[in-house]
Amino acid sequence: MAIAGALSFSSIVVALHLLQPDYDARYQLMSELALGRHGWAMLPAFFSFALSVMGLQVAVRRFRASGVLQAVLLSAAVALTGAGIFRLGQATELHVGLVAFAFILLVLAIYLFPSQVGGLAWRPLRAVCWMLAASVAISVALGQSLLPMGIAQRLATTAVLVWLCLMGWILMRRSPSLNRS
Repeated sequence: MAIAGALSFSSIVVALHLLQPDYDARYQLMSELALGRHGWAMLPAFFSFALSVMGLQVAVRRFRASGVLQAVLLSAAVALTGAGIFRLGQATELHVGLVAFAFILLVLAIYLFPSQVGGLAWRPLRAVCWMLAASVAISVALGQSLLPMGIAQRLATTAVLVWLCLMGWILMRRSPSLNRS
């Protein structure tokens, strides 16, 4: 679910980029795709992103993840769902706040993941997670000064999506129920 949701979000956003030729991804935020002719598709995009996070939250329960990590992931999924429902242009302040809150929670989840999921004590996992969390933070910071905001947002989002796919893949490969056959 984590991998499928992340890939679905990416596919929808890429399709919307192609369907809206006047959209400039360098300077416009992804949420601005909701303002275009096919903007309705951002609802399933945000739901897919939320599903990805929720899929990871469900998976980490099997690995005795801390309640804190589970609550952080669940809250991020709820915030992403809300960001899809309250679209840019209709409830702009709420949408922006929910997206920001979701990303803060996701960076926290990425940071906590290696120490909060039992049975995954693998030293490189900590380095990968912390590198991806730092990538999100650095991308956001660069978007305030050196990079166009659209590029910075895409870099931050890509780091989160890579993390969701990678952790989903690792958990899937280590799942006892999947390794019985």
